[in-house]
Amino acid sequence: MIELESVAMRNFLSYGNNITKIKLSNLGQCFIKGIVQAEDSGAGQIAASSNGAGKSNLVNAILWCLAGKTMHDSNPGDSVMHYFNKENCWVQLEFKGGGTLTRNRNRRGEVELLLEAPGKAVISTAQGTTGYEQQRLNKELGFDWDLFCGSVFFSQFGRPWLEMADQQRKQVIERVLHIDRFSIYADIAKAKKATAESDQAAALAKEKTLISSLLDQKAHIEQLRQSKESFQTLLQTLHIVNIQQVNPYIFF
Repeated sequence: MIELESVAMRNFLSYGNNITKIKLSNLGQCFIKGIVQAEDSGAGQIAASSNGAGKSNLVNAILWCLAGKTMHDSNPGDSVMHYFNKENCWVQLEFKGGGTLTRNRNRRGEVELLLEAPGKAVISTAQGTTGYEQQRLNKELGFDWDLFCGSVFFSQFGRPWLEMADQQRKQVIERVLHIDRFSIYADIAKAKKATAESDQAAALAKEKTLISSLLDQKAHIEQLRQSKESFQTLLQTLHIVNIQQVNPYIFF
């Protein structure tokens, strides 16, 4: 589970070329209010508005650092950079227990992603992030975009995952529970393989028993054949003896 200690940003959307850092750990319940600016409504009246003060961009900064996209745009590109400064856009997340995730985008459109655990760099790329590296990051952090956004209550653009379509919600739940259909198929195949191997071993054992029994039967048959021959020899001998006793001169 991702537990954030703080978020820091510079030149990100409405945040200018000064580092803005907000401590998130032990924040508890809080109320974020933008600075109200007076505007001329065009009718001689003054209307107050706090739109564009940067409230939503706090969440956007976290989302961009984690996933490279915001709640408004799945591929924001240079639009995340401050409109006037156009300097390097930088967001860093600090995790509870140590470690940081930093995403930086420069004026040439190059993105640098750095995930650091205490004492080592887990993911580091200076040439630009790719889908493969984002997948590595998601796996390393256990991050799921739909689940993260759907778990933010009263999000301006988010959609609670319980309100998703059945198929999409099913997929989210499968990801939460780490249920992978291919893993299930593999487990079923492994179980079938184990059963087949067990059946094969039983069949081989039965075959061995039958072969052994067949050899025993052949040996018994051979023993009976030899007994038969001995008996026939004995009968012939007795017959000759009997004839000699009846007519002792038959051979002279």
